[in-house]
Amino acid sequence: MHPIIEQYQRTNQFGLTNGLELNILAPGSVVYTMPVQTAHLALPSTVHGGIIAGLMDAVISVAGLSLTVLEEKVVGTVEFKINYLLPAKPGDVLTASGKVLKAGKRLLIVSGEIHNQKKERIAIGTGTLNSYPVALSGIGEA
Repeated sequence: MHPIIEQYQRTNQFGLTNGLELNILAPGSVVYTMPVQTAHLALPSTVHGGIIAGLMDAVISVAGLSLTVLEEKVVGTVEFKINYLLPAKPGDVLTASGKVLKAGKRLLIVSGEIHNQKKERIAIGTGTLNSYPVALSGIGEA
């Protein structure tokens, strides 16, 4: 794993708090798994949409990061859109996949999908990321 991603994994409080486990398939293609926690619930039967949105933002961002680190760059989300298709429920283990669709000099277009352990699609999303030099990120200072 690239040292920038290793540092990100150590300092990413969202990922640490929510139990995200990263698997990089290739530069620009990643998978996160996340077991649903009680703290993720909005109702006794349903995960809060903000948790799903946070997971989507995480997976599209790290998909972009897994590509831009090859040029010593990191990414920030400019915007993303999410469609919720099914509710996530207590006991679910969510798998989020992210893939870079197009990488320009500064902007990346990335897609994401989140499934439960039954392979049911929970959400889909697309996003735009901005890439910039790692020296501006604070990584390496923590």
